[in-house]
Amino acid sequence: MLLLVTCAMYWRFIFCDDLLVYAGSGSDSIGQTVPFIVNEAERIQSGDFSIWNQYQFLGSVTAQHLSPDYLPMVFGSDAVPVMMLVSQMLKIVSAGVFFYLFTGYLGVSRISRYAAGLGCAFCSRMIALAPWTFYTLEVVIVAALLWGFERFYADNKKIAVLPFAIAAPALGGGAYPFVLYLLVLLGYAVFRVGYSWDAGWSGRRLAAFSGKFLLLVAAGVLLSLPALVPGLSMLLNSPRVENDLDSGFGLASLLVPSDWTMLAEEVVKLFSTSILGTMQTFSGSTNILNTPYFYCGLLVLIGLPFAFFGKTKRQKIWLGVIVLAAAFYFLSWGFRYLLNGFSVSGDDFRQSSCWVIAVLLFVGILGLDQLVKKVPRPLLAVWWGGALLVAFTAFAFLIFDEIDWRYFVLASAFLGAYMVVFAVFGLSKSRRLVAACLVFVVAAVPCEFFVQNYKMVTQATHLTRDDYWVQLGTDPEDSVTAVSSEREDTYRIDYKTALLTRSMAETYLGTQAYIGGSGPSQQVADFLSKVGNDYVEELGYSRYVYGFYDSALNALLGVKYLVYPSSSPDLYEPFGYHEVSDDGVYRVLENEYALPLMFGYDANEVISESDFSSVDRADRSLQMLKTAVLPDDAGESSREGISLQPSDSDAPVSLAQTDLEVTKEDQVHFDFPSTTEEYLELSMRLDATPSESGNVTIDAVFSASETGQKERVSYYTAAGEEDISVQLKNRSYDQLDVAIVATSACDDPVVGEISVRPYSNEEVIQFGRMIDNRLSSSSEVESYHNGILRGSIDMDEDGYLATSIPWNESWRVFVDGEEVEPMLINLGFLGAPLSQGEHEIELVYDRASLMLGYASFFGVSILIAVICAGNAVARRRTGLSRRRQG
Repeated sequence: MLLLVTCAMYWRFIFCDDLLVYAGSGSDSIGQTVPFIVNEAERIQSGDFSIWNQYQFLGSVTAQHLSPDYLPMVFGSDAVPVMMLVSQMLKIVSAGVFFYLFTGYLGVSRISRYAAGLGCAFCSRMIALAPWTFYTLEVVIVAALLWGFERFYADNKKIAVLPFAIAAPALGGGAYPFVLYLLVLLGYAVFRVGYSWDAGWSGRRLAAFSGKFLLLVAAGVLLSLPALVPGLSMLLNSPRVENDLDSGFGLASLLVPSDWTMLAEEVVKLFSTSILGTMQTFSGSTNILNTPYFYCGLLVLIGLPFAFFGKTKRQKIWLGVIVLAAAFYFLSWGFRYLLNGFSVSGDDFRQSSCWVIAVLLFVGILGLDQLVKKVPRPLLAVWWGGALLVAFTAFAFLIFDEIDWRYFVLASAFLGAYMVVFAVFGLSKSRRLVAACLVFVVAAVPCEFFVQNYKMVTQATHLTRDDYWVQLGTDPEDSVTAVSSEREDTYRIDYKTALLTRSMAETYLGTQAYIGGSGPSQQVADFLSKVGNDYVEELGYSRYVYGFYDSALNALLGVKYLVYPSSSPDLYEPFGYHEVSDDGVYRVLENEYALPLMFGYDANEVISESDFSSVDRADRSLQMLKTAVLPDDAGESSREGISLQPSDSDAPVSLAQTDLEVTKEDQVHFDFPSTTEEYLELSMRLDATPSESGNVTIDAVFSASETGQKERVSYYTAAGEEDISVQLKNRSYDQLDVAIVATSACDDPVVGEISVRPYSNEEVIQFGRMIDNRLSSSSEVESYHNGILRGSIDMDEDGYLATSIPWNESWRVFVDGEEVEPMLINLGFLGAPLSQGEHEIELVYDRASLMLGYASFFGVSILIAVICAGNAVARRRTGLSRRRQG
């Protein structure tokens, strides 16, 4: 039945052209999940097993090699979109089977186990959060944890499942879920011992059980080390985590209640997955990801009070404890905030609510079993069902405008039907009528889950195979490779797209990023906070990076190629770039000023961080190109500022400027006199309230009135304050139109201080000199793969090695085979002191911790297998011995 309902629910994806890859609402699926999995498949296929991933922004740590969520990568990157469906269906089936097996240890009837398994498999969290795959994996993990514990609790020699279930949250999601579900497991262990305590228990038995249990917990920790060690390293070096912890939490916050709207949403979402709408029609107060998902079957709700029937006083107390804990989660905003690890607010349920579903299922199924076994007062089912309907109706009307009333009627009809069936079942003396009631329940439960969830599955923006091909079917690097030199080269590609993880999916070195979870490292955040847009400085961190337009920054970061879609021939040619090919899919422009991924500064070409911070923000990238930025305690600063403006009386002046401002509703047009200078510079100032995901796209269209030629600067950037300067080839332009053409999570963008001026030949020459100074070290990068960068450099004087590889304490630097102490350079990057002369350079990301984690994982796995095999042999011998004695 489990597999049948699963196939019926996902039939479109099995038999039609639709992929279980989401866009629109749930776009994290195509925007993050799928590119990460494709990236992992490509890296493993190429033999890259390092946790240093050079394809995530400028380089970052990732640790998903053993994640259960990365199952879709096993057949290669091309199979990933199809395997997303297989993965989701396996999760549904696994969750149902694990929970069914778990309830087998509770002594409940088969029909109760049947309802429990389906309730876990098709709970609203599993169905509605499919685009965010780890949140569905959590359902499987909780079911496996409970089953694994009960196996061990029933027979302390059955240890195969529990350690792997303990490790699964870390392997799948990192440190946060590992800590949360370890606490959940420990809490359940305390509850289970207290709930079943009887005369057979003693202090000695408790100590023996606790010791064995803690050994299994330790084994689970050791199994999790391949993900837990790098995960903790990422968290400890994350400005996002630091900001979350700095937000503070007091015990008084536990008493901050849910507001009435949120409480009403929590209640109605007990009754239906889709009552607040589907992904395309969601109407709740938060969003489709953050809203509460507690629905796991109406039979569970009907059974809740009956769980206390037929129990001892001790059992009732312990049941009351976990029910009150779940109720406190419902009522306390602060408790949810605490369990969310302070990373999201108490109005966000995605991160910490899965255990509540387990409590509902556990208590509800115990109660349902009492109903099936005929409680003494069966009409209580009617009274309780009526109370549920009254509460459901009252809270639904409290948020009248949010409710999809079709699902209200549907849930009420099923609830009413179950009430009548159990009343008849409890009162009837006819065996046939009793059997008919049970048959009705067996048939109604899968129908309930199907109709409650089907629209949530199908009413979403899924990609077809053609859609997926448009998103990820063409690789910009293929167009670059076709025109790049025959000599092996290592470079970054600037391809600005709304899919910020495109470089990960296509495994090329890019400059955009969408890094969920902990976000970029502290050092990368420090770099981003000091140059360009101030959104990182204002927010303290950001998970989004939109690429760079600044000529100096692109040179420093080794951005050698700019790629445009061929379908946009009007996009501008920036300063320093020239078009080298157009294959009908992509236009490729090469940057003559791009530096290698490592280069040198002379010892006198340095500036301290504090002096660098005193430079005007708009000039900092040029300052960094001229002088290395070193920590304040690293040595003397040369205090050499930049000066690109000509000193004579012929210094260029603005051709035109306007006091008019561009908003979402208003654009600006003005004329300016043409000039013979080779380049023009457009200057603007963006003012917008920064937010974590806020962004703005500004189009500035230059026109030549005589020739009709047009060229468009499409500037895609974060919401924040930014002094924008763009240099482009002058083609006798004399008109400019500026408009804000797109925004996201940004309501108030304003573009002002718009001006156009010649970008003088002297400025071009000075910029070229600074590039030549960096290239004078004749550095070359021979390879950059699997966490190792190899190259060579020839220093004219003593100085510093600089790279555009983000700093991480695990990097080791070898100069001519000798290890040297790495240093932080240019705010967030890896560097080292160098002496005059030619040097062979090798940067190696230290994988000792990863190897320790793998050794721990495989060593403990082998040990568990050996112990289980030994136990199996011992049981077999014991059985044979007993048969011989019999």
